[in-house]
Amino acid sequence: MRKYILLATIATALVFASCSTDNEISENKRIQNAFCEMIGDEIGPLQWWHTAVRLKVSIKNVHDTIDITAYSSDNDKQIIYDYKQICVDSTFYMTLPQSANRQFYLLAKTEKQTVSKEITLTGKTEQSVEIEMPLQLTDITKSITRSDLKYVQTGSSLYGKDILPNIGYTEVDRKGIETVIDYTEEGMDVIQKNYNVNYELISQGPFNVTMYYGFTGCYEPRILGYYRHSPGTYEDLEFVDMLDTHSYDYINGKAKLQYQLDGQTDTWYDSNFDYRDGYYAPFTTVADRLGDDVYNIQYVIERYGERMTKARGLTYRIDVKPGDRIGFYLKMAGRTNAAQREKDVRLGLPSSNLPSPMYETNWSAQVLNTDGKHRSVLIQDNGYTIMGMEDANSTGDFDCNDVLFGLHADMESEMPIIAIPDIDGLLTNPERHVWTIAYEDSWRDRDFDFNDAVIKISPNYENETCDITLMAVGSTAKMYLHYDGPDGDQNLGEIHQLFGRSSNTKINTLSTNASISFVEIENVKWPRNYTIAEDAKRFYIEVQRGTCQDCSDLLTLPSQPGVTPQAILVSGSWRWPLEGNNISSVYNYFSPWATDITNTYNWGWHTSPQPNTFVNY
Repeated sequence: MRKYILLATIATALVFASCSTDNEISENKRIQNAFCEMIGDEIGPLQWWHTAVRLKVSIKNVHDTIDITAYSSDNDKQIIYDYKQICVDSTFYMTLPQSANRQFYLLAKTEKQTVSKEITLTGKTEQSVEIEMPLQLTDITKSITRSDLKYVQTGSSLYGKDILPNIGYTEVDRKGIETVIDYTEEGMDVIQKNYNVNYELISQGPFNVTMYYGFTGCYEPRILGYYRHSPGTYEDLEFVDMLDTHSYDYINGKAKLQYQLDGQTDTWYDSNFDYRDGYYAPFTTVADRLGDDVYNIQYVIERYGERMTKARGLTYRIDVKPGDRIGFYLKMAGRTNAAQREKDVRLGLPSSNLPSPMYETNWSAQVLNTDGKHRSVLIQDNGYTIMGMEDANSTGDFDCNDVLFGLHADMESEMPIIAIPDIDGLLTNPERHVWTIAYEDSWRDRDFDFNDAVIKISPNYENETCDITLMAVGSTAKMYLHYDGPDGDQNLGEIHQLFGRSSNTKINTLSTNASISFVEIENVKWPRNYTIAEDAKRFYIEVQRGTCQDCSDLLTLPSQPGVTPQAILVSGSWRWPLEGNNISSVYNYFSPWATDITNTYNWGWHTSPQPNTFVNY
């Protein structure tokens, strides 16, 4: 530990030993008893006397310098609470204010990768959080071949199993095939055709979905599914995975799509969703696909022309009650994207209903996509309803024909009910959180009003400094504010004198409004490896007692839990008690908080003072 903790320990020992008498030792016990009498119970053994939670953060897969920010975001306002810069896999501490009703985030960001982690505080004074950065490209390739998909059949790379059970095949005649082909031109951005690219469907009840084909250049896992929610709300949002559209040619032994040629009405040929086999030569690098001689339906119709008379695709039954809203998604298994998850939460999707970790996902509601661009299309014409999905999350040609399927229902569509806040400015103009430290000199006046010295601090992690504001002095003793930082112990000055007042004056503690202007003093160095929960105690008060030469005592935040406090650390711009009003009488929930810090119901004790008992400003 640094010197400032040793100073406090030595000073206490001097008071109770070399500079003390038996009467002074018993006085310490009387202070403790008086405080416990005020709160009506014993001090909680986990009580550190700060309205903060320590986060023990472990981060893995660090390949570059990572900036990690602890923040909250409410109504498009971001507040930063802590910041770290990490270069290797590490475990470190960060600080959040105690709050049971606020959603917090950790944002880990490099030049190329961003991972966001939602934090819900549970009542612990120290809470563990793990962050796993996305694997690098070589690692992702290994991950995909290893595959986290539980339905993969070992040793049969062309064969998969149903996620959502299929109900067999549904046929499409020549006219239907031509409709699909005509409306899904390769390489054409569908928005140029004025197609519907941002939508959800209004359910009329159960309906079927038939796979047509996939005109794609990828064979990494892609999972097609649908989501549903009640009209007007996403609170009951549900997701249902249907099938892997890319990795397999067969599901439970059935080809995903087959075609029929004229004159061969009893024969169905298997068609491949992956065109990397090529029309003339095998381009695939997957050994099991080499020479399998099956083609994407687009190439089949190019090869056989009018001879191709029918196609049939695996069909899935979707049972959604009438009136519910339905959307579709295509997620890229093996690629996590926490930033997209965070964006979707900010847009109104409930975090508890979204998967975590969340794969990169394309939505039929374009506003939910990472870049806000369309990744899906809805085509309704000639009695056919065709849907297509793009299989790239941040690139692609926007033709939305990588996965195509038909809906056997005539459903109306509507714009998604999603508000679109300005999220582009996330953390570009954040507010810095402030903390209040209130000191109590119980040796001179056992009133426990915690206003003998009050300061406000606000770390600035960008320039590694900490702003300091003097708020009040409720003691007539000389109060010297010290900071034991990276340059050693600094005496920042006697607080009364910094206010421009004499030391026998009480400042901003005698009336319900602060009448004397606060004083901002020169900021101090606050390195990025400092954290409020650990390092706020670097600010301490030296009280000149005047009872003997070179004799002084210190007021500081505790270096261990469960002790009688000399100071408390409070989140935000706190309103301290009026002179002579003990803190429990001003803040009714202080006492239960003092005895049991793990009860989140009491965490907001410092926000609701009793009328006419505190100093306002």
